[in-house]
Amino acid sequence: DNCVIRPGVMIVGKSQIGRDCVLNFKSSIINAVSVCDNIELMAFSAITKNIDRPGNYTGTPARQRR
Repeated sequence: DNCVIRPGVMIVGKSQIGRDCVLNFKSSIINAVSVCDNIELMAFSAITKNIDRPGNYTGTPARQRR
């Protein structure tokens, strides 16, 4: 619910995406992972493991920005 999925986003496998998430341009979710509520995945980043903490994520593999 209430997710924003920008152009060029790739979601591979049976992935679960939480509420109020933003997946920015050319980002990816790979290998059937689970993503919690309230995350923002920055452009050109890839999630390869489950994410269980809200926040901003960047890089490949995606890591939380402090």
